[in-house]
Amino acid sequence: MQSPRWPLLLTVVALACLTPGCATKFVAKKVNPLRPVATPGWDPGEISNASRKRIAALGVSGGWRKTPELVLAQLEMAAPRDTVARRAIVELAILEGMRLHGKFLTNRGASGYYLCAIEHAVDGESQGGSEFAAFCRHAKRYAVARLAGLRDTALQKGVKLSPEVPGPTRQYRVRIRTDVPGAVLPDQYRTLLAADRFKVVGARELALVEGVGTPLVGQVKGPRGGEAAREFRLEDGLWMPLTAIVEPGPKAPVREMVFTIYDRKAVETANIRGRRETLAGDFSTPFAVQTRELNQQNFLTLGLLGYLRGDRFFDSTGLYPIETPRTDKIPVIFVHGLISAPNDWRFLHNALLADKEVRERYQFWAFYYPTSMTVPWSSAIFRQELDHARKLLNPQGRHAPLGEMVLIGHSMGGLLSRMQISDSHPDYYANYFTRGIDQLRLTQTERETIQRMFFFKANQDISKVVFICVPHRGSGLATNWMGRIGRALAQLPYSVLTTTANVLTLNADALAADVTLRPGTSIDSLNPGGKFVTALQKLPMSPSVQKHSIIGNRGSRGPLEKSSDGVVPYWSSHLPGVPETIIPSGHGGLEHPLAELKVRELLKEKLRR
Repeated sequence: MQSPRWPLLLTVVALACLTPGCATKFVAKKVNPLRPVATPGWDPGEISNASRKRIAALGVSGGWRKTPELVLAQLEMAAPRDTVARRAIVELAILEGMRLHGKFLTNRGASGYYLCAIEHAVDGESQGGSEFAAFCRHAKRYAVARLAGLRDTALQKGVKLSPEVPGPTRQYRVRIRTDVPGAVLPDQYRTLLAADRFKVVGARELALVEGVGTPLVGQVKGPRGGEAAREFRLEDGLWMPLTAIVEPGPKAPVREMVFTIYDRKAVETANIRGRRETLAGDFSTPFAVQTRELNQQNFLTLGLLGYLRGDRFFDSTGLYPIETPRTDKIPVIFVHGLISAPNDWRFLHNALLADKEVRERYQFWAFYYPTSMTVPWSSAIFRQELDHARKLLNPQGRHAPLGEMVLIGHSMGGLLSRMQISDSHPDYYANYFTRGIDQLRLTQTERETIQRMFFFKANQDISKVVFICVPHRGSGLATNWMGRIGRALAQLPYSVLTTTANVLTLNADALAADVTLRPGTSIDSLNPGGKFVTALQKLPMSPSVQKHSIIGNRGSRGPLEKSSDGVVPYWSSHLPGVPETIIPSGHGGLEHPLAELKVRELLKEKLRR
């Protein structure tokens, strides 16, 4: 006999598959960068034929396999005038570093060899031609990446590293520089790993920037959950793109090696050895690693958990910066939809970061909320969070970019976004209550909640809203069998449930005739003939805010008016007078390449205006 749980489980799976995060895409797979790879060009761990001959000519007893430090000392004497000797040093030092890498906890020699390779790769960049300089940059990047790995090993094992590092031919002193724009302290991150430790799987494009330095990914060490939103700081566990630069000091018996780690979202260029250089950047790997981490933490997605366990995730509701907040960049705020979470924006966010102009002029934030709550309730919290961010970053209104916010809302998140640019009116409140708010039996906290939900003005700091697959007039999903079971599965946060129950039961005689005496869920907010959807159509949106709709039709060749993205029909997504872009996508349109292209175009168009 079939278990009665199976229909519920199948409904959960069906609901999840209507959201962008159904199949795990754009995720990181770990690779072993210490494993030599056979390619026509040079790879770390190889000793080229020219280097072998140059080493053999030295006649050092034991050769480079048994006495690498003696070979390196001999080669160093010729390196300033001999690029073959310089290359041999770099190759041999990296090979020895790789050999000792796995013994790091008992033998710290790998660090010294990697630093030796970095020192000579930097010195060699200006010594030979373009081909030799390219080799030096490649080798230096690899050696810096492996040092990051050794540091992470020491950190995980509780081993304290000394800034004094013995090398095969000299001592090194490691110094971390933080006195330049965009520089960060390694201690701000739980983990610093080289981007080459991962392979990105399932991404449509990689947002990579060629330049100097070694791309890293860093896991933020910061406040957790709702505390991060309240402080408006990067949340603990968030993965960020970083770039490491090493600049050796003057030649000396103890040579200083100056490391600078840049927040790659904060700066595009840096002054390296007297020249302004573009920093290498890898914006895709952090998204992929973040997805990998989330998959390991939970079998179900965060979006689905927030729907099924609203009580557990309610305290995490808030507006989160997903890069270090700035006052000189325009905020773009992602607002996810039903059974979704901020990580579901990774495709679009990645595509936007691939554009230099967008990176330099915009910053990115995300609003998270458990999607079991009704749209009016979630919208009221979103309104509070936007106001909180303004008070923290722009209390006097002096920073013009912060008054040019762009909201990008997908599905139900588009309704939350629409509510931020709409004005309420007395009829909106009167749809639900027959008595004035001051006549309701409410505690002070409950009265303030009702006030925020039913009486509001359009946010003057929002200049543009992009709607993606938004059910402005509801969706049949809310009334069919899936919606009914989904409504039963939705778990409202405890505080929302008790407050709503108190308001309804204590004021039953003040409710409009068609208001039910049960707390509603987000599914109720999407009912095409429901009270909220009907009332929403009468709320005027601010005419000063630019609006654009991106609507999916699954590639239909039939009449546009009869098309659908599989969840939301065209007649529900369409807003008269609002420009729209039709894409051949299902409901997960925020992942479609044409949606990415259009959003990028809209953001750049705003800059031109």
